[in-house]
Amino acid sequence: MIMEHNRDILIWGEPFDHSNIHDCMANQFRCFTAQWPFERFFLSRRDDKNLSDEWVANLYPDVDYLVKAHRRFFDSVYGEQARATGRNRWGIKEVRLTIDHAMYFRALYPKCKILFLYRHPHDAYLSFRRLEARWFRSWPDDLLSTPYEFGRHWAEMTHSFVEGHRSAGGLLIRYEDLDNPADVERLSKYLGWPVSRSSTLQRRDIGDSRGTPANLSWPDRAILDFVTRKTQKTVGY
Repeated sequence: MIMEHNRDILIWGEPFDHSNIHDCMANQFRCFTAQWPFERFFLSRRDDKNLSDEWVANLYPDVDYLVKAHRRFFDSVYGEQARATGRNRWGIKEVRLTIDHAMYFRALYPKCKILFLYRHPHDAYLSFRRLEARWFRSWPDDLLSTPYEFGRHWAEMTHSFVEGHRSAGGLLIRYEDLDNPADVERLSKYLGWPVSRSSTLQRRDIGDSRGTPANLSWPDRAILDFVTRKTQKTVGY
């Protein structure tokens, strides 16, 4: 939907998920507080003409340079090949990233567009189960395979999206509303280019790898609802 009427953009899908690229990069900023790093550590706070006379066992470049380096990293990983294919804009689609990641990308790219999309946990779990593969929230230690684990992940992510999307400057929308003209118009206005309704996408059956329609078993449904009930109520399911 996002790429259909904007041939200048390429959306990467869960790139190098086992590499935990976004976690590894964003985690470098988790330690920053009002108390650390100490101001006296930064080169800009020193008289760089007389560094040989100063204590330089702790000497840091300014944070702006670290931020610029992170931006260059993503521009290289995602932007260079996109431009090589004739697309000057890029984005990523992810199912593991949190509000913290959104704030991280907002700091790197102040003008970026961030779309928070959530879907009914029953349908989301059926779609997830179709993969028939080992799925890690964070490789290699955080394997997600059971309805309980999936439901907990869904609840944490969806709750954080509802609570934090405005702070991140993002747009929150339900998957089921992607064929609603008003919501599609809202999405188009936010992105800045036309977006078509996706009725076919919304109404297709969810099935197994052979195309057989799938249903949730009663135990799976009960477990998912137990873990997600509070958040489901918050978002109107």
